[in-house]
Amino acid sequence: MSTSQLPVWPQSALSPNHLNHLQNSAATYAFANSILLKQASSTGVQASHLPFTLLPSPFPRDQFEKATRIQTAYNQLYINIASSPELIREVLGKSIAKVDPFVGRLYEIWETLEKEEAEEEVSEHVSLGIFRNDFLLHQEEPNKPLVIKQVEFNTVSVSFGSLASKVSALHRYLGGLTTVFNRSQLPDSPNQALQSICKALRMAHQHYVSAQSPNKPAAILMIVKPNENNIFDQSLIEFELDSEPHSIRVIRLSCNEILTFTTVDPVTKKLFYKDAEMVKWEVSVVYYRSMYGPEDFKGDDEWKGRYELERSRAINCPSLSMQLAGCKKLQQIMTEREFLATHQALLMAHIEPSEWEELRSTWTSMYSLDDPRGLQIANDPNQAVDFVLKPQREGGGNNFYGLQIPPFVAGLPASERESYILMSLIKTPKNVFNYMVRPSPIRPTHESHLTDDAQHLNVPVPTEIISELGVYGFCLLSRKRTNPSPLPPGGPGKSTVNTLLFNFQSGHLLRTKDSGSGEGGVAIGISCLDSPLLV
Repeated sequence: MSTSQLPVWPQSALSPNHLNHLQNSAATYAFANSILLKQASSTGVQASHLPFTLLPSPFPRDQFEKATRIQTAYNQLYINIASSPELIREVLGKSIAKVDPFVGRLYEIWETLEKEEAEEEVSEHVSLGIFRNDFLLHQEEPNKPLVIKQVEFNTVSVSFGSLASKVSALHRYLGGLTTVFNRSQLPDSPNQALQSICKALRMAHQHYVSAQSPNKPAAILMIVKPNENNIFDQSLIEFELDSEPHSIRVIRLSCNEILTFTTVDPVTKKLFYKDAEMVKWEVSVVYYRSMYGPEDFKGDDEWKGRYELERSRAINCPSLSMQLAGCKKLQQIMTEREFLATHQALLMAHIEPSEWEELRSTWTSMYSLDDPRGLQIANDPNQAVDFVLKPQREGGGNNFYGLQIPPFVAGLPASERESYILMSLIKTPKNVFNYMVRPSPIRPTHESHLTDDAQHLNVPVPTEIISELGVYGFCLLSRKRTNPSPLPPGGPGKSTVNTLLFNFQSGHLLRTKDSGSGEGGVAIGISCLDSPLLV
């Protein structure tokens, strides 16, 4: 049964004393369970608790279940894209790679390696996908059903899985301290995002060990930003993988140190890391928690490092083809009827028709600026007010909303228009409130009048919110190229066999922000981690 209206939330105002009790209990739980962000300090490691909501936020049960149900089909769709060099060349090589310098450089490395691998006698390329599919609730008109609409499909450096699991447990704990909600309203099983990320990495590691028979200790290499403030989200993965009885070493390496500490064997193409004690480790999996934006590439060394990691035998998470598949252009062009008609067989491979229709129902209107219709909308303030303009790259913070769009597009050279995508704004439900707990108070744009007790206790105030649901998906792809044997004179060249070794969904993330905010990053204090209260 579809939901047309979220309940009034919270259903009654919480007294300042009750808010203070819940806030203090939640903060204690957060510090005790590593729900933390690293703070800049010259004297050592300092941390504050991560921004979180004091209560879970209402979300329609049927739409939550739909989002999790269709994730494996979404995984398959993006695997189909990543497995098709012809499609990547057609969509990105002829346009986006020429106008977006960052995507262009990634594409150039990918194309170089495609040619190098084509010359090898037998080549197997294994890549791991740790994906997150982000959705907002959409209501076309009052009293119409609330439905999920896709915001984006993230294929590289997806974050907050570890801390999402911890915040789900935090709200389960708080459910025992208040009558405002109870634990039965939370998702039936604990949020397994952290455990599932580790499961996928462990299975990829085991596949490498089985296939490559390393004669050195094997480890997972996590590529991170220097001075990462979200280190606790990453370290929880490291500690989980290091747990007994099947401990796997995780090595953190900054993206600017790749060439210094790693080497690729010229014959076997195995990737090795040598630590400070001169112990040599064979790298099974390269897990990127950085290198998704141009800010991580300060010079040629970082680009050379990315090339070396990709050309090695190590399993990249993600591979360049998976990273390129996450470009917004591919998300946009799949909404075009003509493109779908031409490429439907490729895109729908291994996806059931019913899954395909459910998947497509989550898409919203999208346009390219090289499309006359898209350019017309972008230049007209009356139409642009209902849209958001997005660049190709992931990472957030680069979008233009509504009336920001026309002046930006007016100053954009025609040659750069193709690097942006116009997406219709998702109409999120109104009048949903929650309490946002931050280390230092940031007053909401819709601040209500504070009572004297509330001011004295410094408790959070009800804030109108927007919540974004992220669903995690995992897959391991083997791509083998072999020459026909015997090779007929003048006959066909290499054949490619793609094998999906696993494909599963587990875990979720809910991020909530003040409804007056455009962008919403948890690590910069705008959004808060949340949990869905299923209604």
